[in-house]
Amino acid sequence: MEQLGAKITCGGEIEFWAVVDPHKMPSLDELKDSLDYDSPYLLPIINRLFETNFTEDYIIKDTGEDASRRDGIEKILENLSINRHINKHNQCIVYAMLNLAMRVYDRAASEGISLNPDFHFEDGNIIAKKDHGTIMKQGDWLAQKLEITTAIASPLETAMWLDRTREIIAEEGKHFGLIADFRDKPSYTFNKHNPQHTTIPGAGMHIHYGLTSLDGSINLMQHQHPKTFLKVSKLYEACADGVTEVLRQGGFALACPSDNAYDRFNHGVHVTNDIDAGNDRIFAVRKVGMEETLHQEVRTPGANTLGNYAVLLATLGIVEGLAEVLDLGKTAKNRIDPWRTHLKTHDSSSTKLDDILDEITPSHGEKLMKLTKVAGEYTITSKGDRPPTLSHAKQHAKKGSILSAYCPDVLEEIQQLHGGQLR
Repeated sequence: MEQLGAKITCGGEIEFWAVVDPHKMPSLDELKDSLDYDSPYLLPIINRLFETNFTEDYIIKDTGEDASRRDGIEKILENLSINRHINKHNQCIVYAMLNLAMRVYDRAASEGISLNPDFHFEDGNIIAKKDHGTIMKQGDWLAQKLEITTAIASPLETAMWLDRTREIIAEEGKHFGLIADFRDKPSYTFNKHNPQHTTIPGAGMHIHYGLTSLDGSINLMQHQHPKTFLKVSKLYEACADGVTEVLRQGGFALACPSDNAYDRFNHGVHVTNDIDAGNDRIFAVRKVGMEETLHQEVRTPGANTLGNYAVLLATLGIVEGLAEVLDLGKTAKNRIDPWRTHLKTHDSSSTKLDDILDEITPSHGEKLMKLTKVAGEYTITSKGDRPPTLSHAKQHAKKGSILSAYCPDVLEEIQQLHGGQLR
């Protein structure tokens, strides 16, 4: 990318189910005493969890200048509980999740991991019960789907942060009676009499990625024409095309390397049966933001997918998309349809990425910048059906595919999968 005068930026989101272990959850008083009321993350996370907008000034006005910050926070949480009919038992769960969040943010910061203050209920609903019973009232709340996000960083940092944050959440949750469940498709249900239709949604790992100039001053996915607003550039389209093509050519097995992962898509929450790109959450690749913040999100990986493989889908897709739009690798002798001409089988010790890098000239960088002023038609050509099972996804990960060209070792790992995880 540096040879082209560009860089890839990344960020990640991890969903997980916080399942209550009632035998190990501390008492409400113990949870209150263990909460870090002075943490700068606490009020933003309360606001994000409950979709409120409390300020520090409000705490002082509402509780009095002589009151402690703890008094103010506890009063806010008590009022929220009353308004939402949350009983004492479920207040324990609220405080447990706040304790978990504070510990995760503190440990992450101590390890150089940057997280957004965006710890929140996914979909905002209380919808799961551990014992497969039916949710009838607030008091039945025994699990909740949560999401946490990393700050924008390099692809390598994002991959490392995602994996380590997942470990920290699992370790810290145990202290507060919470079991962090990152399975791509948990087995909990709403109704034990009809479990096949009522299983709860799985948990995903979403990778946000952008393409900018080296100094970060130009968003290459945004159409740079001065009189055009809210338009994507040809490079946006090329990147989306590349990512969907990587998914189509075996990337699904990389993102969803277990049999259960494919059941996650059958639940019908924010999914489509196509490998496609679009503006909302049903698409495998989603348009996010506008103008300077415009970027893409790949929504296919499960929450228990390794971070480096999830990030690889995005970065490899960008490389492949740019190689296509810049006409790199067109010198290959053996064309392998339907996508890139540079994909061919040979015994060279160099990788396909090395071959592309050797071909880059200053003219390619110039063309890259010119393409930011070309409006993308937002037409994705690399569509395909989402594979229904791991076996089908593995069939798409084969010799002559994008994965075999760039990542032969990963391709070999995929072929060894038997319903398990890439580890």
